[in-house]
Amino acid sequence: MNSKLLLPIFSLVVRGSILAVLTVVSVGVYFGALVNTGTDIFTYLASTTGLISLRLAELLKISVIIVFLLIILVYSLRRDRLGIGLLRFMGLYSLSLLTLVAIVEVVVMAFLFIRGMSVFSVGVSLVIVIVLGLLVVIFSKKYPLISITLSTINNDGSESQVFPGISPLILDNDQVLRIKLYGSRNVKIIAEPSENLQVSGLVKGLIYDYIDVKPLTPIGGKVKIYYNDMLIYNMGIKARNVELKNILFTIYFNDDLVYEQEYRVGLNEALLNASRQAVNAALARLGLSFEDVKEIQFYTGDNIRIPQNASIRDIVNVDKVLVKIYSAEKHLELLKYYRKADVFKLWDSLMKRLELLAENMMELESLIDSIVSELNTISRNWW
Repeated sequence: MNSKLLLPIFSLVVRGSILAVLTVVSVGVYFGALVNTGTDIFTYLASTTGLISLRLAELLKISVIIVFLLIILVYSLRRDRLGIGLLRFMGLYSLSLLTLVAIVEVVVMAFLFIRGMSVFSVGVSLVIVIVLGLLVVIFSKKYPLISITLSTINNDGSESQVFPGISPLILDNDQVLRIKLYGSRNVKIIAEPSENLQVSGLVKGLIYDYIDVKPLTPIGGKVKIYYNDMLIYNMGIKARNVELKNILFTIYFNDDLVYEQEYRVGLNEALLNASRQAVNAALARLGLSFEDVKEIQFYTGDNIRIPQNASIRDIVNVDKVLVKIYSAEKHLELLKYYRKADVFKLWDSLMKRLELLAENMMELESLIDSIVSELNTISRNWW
């Protein structure tokens, strides 16, 4: 999909204006405009078919339209933010009224057909209603109910808009990319590779939600935005001037030294991501993977604990980092699910079963020897 169509000027303003017109037209159709009813749809049903009374039609024509309005408005605003919520309301409200009109038109057409009367005018009205319904579906369903803006946020808080189509986007060290989502339901943002991009949590607001993305390396990565599992936005992003630093990573596995190597990492990187390459290299030597790691701890060369969420910039004066990896032994995983007494009881039961099996094996061996002896006797004297 063309990313420019997701800008607020198109997705909210232009589409909102079209849906507003369609909503007004739908209300007009409900009260007899553009169709050959001459009155509201319930009065038309009552006067044409007699299936409901005129008094009931008078009650329904106002109450139904008000009930629809309140229920759909509350549902839409609770489901989405204000902007997209209003779009969803106009789409659902128009579609509900047009569906109701179409149902009545079908009932009237069937009634007239059974009576042998002309259904041409009713058919024309039904076609008009269907066309309007298709327009509402296109602008409220097929056109993704989301709007996106991109902007760069500087260190002083100033904001500059980024126009769609710029890829890759190159940011300075003090800048982040802010993705504003007008309607974040069913939206998923994926950063690839995750270790090269720092993605903040979703911050919710009245009109829009936003996520900040910061590139950590000159290589950067891709930011992909999905709506209902459909890719609607894809852009590259990388850092312009990333300050680098050499750090010696010394890897311990269950307190045993297994690997030591110096790596050049960016100051903006999180310590856990910066050490990932060294950790993977150490685990590969041991024939393990990252899934086997139970805990990772970081220390300076002087054995001062470093938090996992620290960035390289936070430890700019540290040239050596001790990485201590702990992994539970596979045979000790059983203790996660059983108490110590249960394990001993299970072991004792297993030993008793093995002893019983050994005794049975001796009896079985004796029985086999006896059978073999009998077979030999029979084979020699069979005649």
